[in-house]
Parts: sequence; C-alpha cells; structure tokens
Amino acid sequence: MLSRMGVDYYWSYKNIKNGYGIFDEGIAVLSKSRITKAVCLTVSREDNYNDWRTRKLLGVKVKDYPDDIFFSVHYGWWNDSDSFADQWLKTINGIREYKNIWLMGDFNNPAEIKGEGYSLVSASGFYDSFLKAQSRDDGITVNGIIDGWRDRIKSDAKGMRIDQIWSCRKAEILSHRIVFDGKNYPVISDHYGIITEIKLP
Repeated sequence: MLSRMGVDYYWSYKNIKNGYGIFDEGIAVLSKSRITKAVCLTVSREDNYNDWRTRKLLGVKVKDYPDDIFFSVHYGWWNDSDSFADQWLKTINGIREYKNIWLMGDFNNPAEIKGEGYSLVSASGFYDSFLKAQSRDDGITVNGIIDGWRDRIKSDAKGMRIDQIWSCRKAEILSHRIVFDGKNYPVISDHYGIITEIKLP
C-alpha cells in the first residue's frame, strides 16, 4: 500500500500471539534504510502463540547505521505473574552483545510510577528520549483506562506515558511529539504514536 503511494520501506514483522481469539498480534519495524539483520528475542516465560502472555522483541540492523540496533518491544506489567522485572532481565541478557541499542514501543510501565519498570530501565543505563528531547509535548500515549489497566491504576487517571523510546546511546534528541491522538492525525489505536527526531553522527 505504501509503495502504491510512492513511499518505499524495508520492513520486518514477527507474529507473537493470538489476541482476543481473532487477531494475529505481532511487532514490526519499518525502515527507510535497507535492513541487514533481523533478530527476535523471547522475554516472557511463555513462548506459545495461543497464550496472550507471550512477549517478544524484534530488532533490526540497517545499512546506514551499522553500529545501531532498533528493537520494537511490547512488555508485560510490573506486578504480573510473568513480571516486567523478569522480562527486563532477559532483555539485558539477550542484547548485551550489541553496541548502540534503541528500544521502542509499549513498555506497560507508566513513566509516572516511580520504583517500578520505568525506574528499572532508567537505572540500567538507558536514556528516555522524552526527557532528552530539546522540544517535546506532554508525552501521554494512552488517554484514560484501557484493557489491561482497569484493575491496575486509579479510575481517575488522566492518561499514561507507557509507550516510550529508550537508548543506551547519548544521541542528540531534537524533538519528541505525540501523533495519532486526534489532534495530530486521527486516532487509530488505544495507544497514540510517537515521533522523535534524532541527530546521529
């Protein structure tokens, strides 16, 4: 569809689980630079397409930035039986061979809650692109309460910043803004999107 519109991308996709009994849920990475390597890492205890708790990361290396690897992620919750802390430990062990690492997606750990997943990532030597950005908005990627959060957060919550972009690289983050939120492009999901402009050497 993008090619028909005159926009060409390289891409990789990994299906992970069956959602709600009808959806083929997965993660993807699209790149304007040719993909030279794709890797998939299971971070959950389960590795079963029919178990919604299955969690994986999909990473790609691209021609224009050979020292960097870009992961699309979707983690579990902090206080789940298969906790974020356990999934994060598997992540750290699985990515230690790479140099400049980018982790992008649904962390299921609100930046507003200290002492849980967000704090764990920050303490692991990663930088939050939202905080590093020279220009940014409020960063809220989920407005109100959505599936998976109804029993985990106060009913009067105004929103959460659970979709994040982290890197262990000290890159210059020029901007960080939210899209597909009804203000900047139509809403297409219960999660909004993030656009960051990053200056790499």
